[in-house]
Amino acid sequence: MLFEQQYGGDLMSKTTPPIGARPSLFPAYKDTQQEQRLVSMMLRICEIIPNVAEIISLSAGTSTSKRNLNSLSIVIEPIFKNAEKRPDAYIRIGDKSILVEKKTGTNEIKNEQIQHYGEIAFNNDIDVILTISNQLTSDPTHHPSDIKLKRRKIDLRHVSWRHIATGIDNILKANTLEADPSKRDVLKDFYQFLENPTVSGVLGFTQMSPEWTMLCQSAVGERLNKSVYEQCVKDWFQEEKELTLLLMREFKEGAHGTGLSIYQKRSETSEQRFAQSVKDLEKSTRLVTDLSIRGASSLMKVSVDIRSHKITISMNVSISGPSTIRGQVSKLKSMLSHLAKDDSQIRDHVKILAYKKYARERRSCTIDRLFNDEWHDQFDMLKSEDFNIEYDMEISKAHFRGRKIFITHLEKGVMNYYSEIGQWLRNDQKPAPKTKDA
Repeated sequence: MLFEQQYGGDLMSKTTPPIGARPSLFPAYKDTQQEQRLVSMMLRICEIIPNVAEIISLSAGTSTSKRNLNSLSIVIEPIFKNAEKRPDAYIRIGDKSILVEKKTGTNEIKNEQIQHYGEIAFNNDIDVILTISNQLTSDPTHHPSDIKLKRRKIDLRHVSWRHIATGIDNILKANTLEADPSKRDVLKDFYQFLENPTVSGVLGFTQMSPEWTMLCQSAVGERLNKSVYEQCVKDWFQEEKELTLLLMREFKEGAHGTGLSIYQKRSETSEQRFAQSVKDLEKSTRLVTDLSIRGASSLMKVSVDIRSHKITISMNVSISGPSTIRGQVSKLKSMLSHLAKDDSQIRDHVKILAYKKYARERRSCTIDRLFNDEWHDQFDMLKSEDFNIEYDMEISKAHFRGRKIFITHLEKGVMNYYSEIGQWLRNDQKPAPKTKDA
């Protein structure tokens, strides 16, 4: 039902929403209108539960203050004067207005749609265009289409359905809705709906593009068309985001309890990082990402060497407390004690690396040698505080080149590494220097 009587007119101001329909938990759409049904349900959830509205607000770059979230105003399929098409939704949070365009399944946001909505946003003084689809990006400012709006004053942002679903999962784990069981039950049901791709159309990143196989099969030194490298990097950026979402779902903490992101230099934009990654892939045929996990001993580095068909996952740990290498090894063994058991899935392919202090000579030791006290010939007299725990995954060439099976191996390896190694590493911290009168 339209809001004509409530809002009236066909022109809108900065404070008056356009004519449109209200979002509903039970929208009367046909089975073929999967996208309309999902966005209506999701936006109605935002009205009921401010914690979910906060996910959308952060993605759109707007304030998440309690006052702003309580002033939330939503219209779906809004009507704008002299506009040929309707956006999927209009949202107002505080003093910011947002147009929403969404896709489900394998459908992608079209450039002409964005440009058209850019004109609507400009003519109606709207601040943000937020697109939602199954395409994954490292952060909301990096749009999967890489399109540049003609109207530069409009902020273009993107969020994936998987990101929204993971955010809801974190809210449920954080128990922030324990005081209102009815809201928690509604949110739990909606999360289960999102996790059923057949009915919701919400998908994760499951396979590389055909260019991946082409790149893996190319001869050493062979130069391919630049579009091949660009597509592989686009796929890699989606997969690294998928890895962060998968890891977050494994953590006990919810909502703001755990921070996990893709590491990026502060001075580097997403576009610059993409361009540099394409250059690196052309030059070294390697794809690399660093995952930043709050509270972890270091970044988790995930490296894919296409020429050697090898995936390497590693983290560093600093052991500066003990004054002797024996004391350092003892602490390291304590952190990794569970790897001494035979049920480890990765232990046989894990090695410990350390650099000799003030030199570039690197020593390595296997887990078996570490626990059998056979480390002396490698680490004895070693002057180092930093140890690198590295896991080299063994994958057949056929599986490495496989667009789906490669992703399966990679995700399983990252999950196993963090479960068996990453979460147990703890850095030693030297005590702060004391003053004379302390």
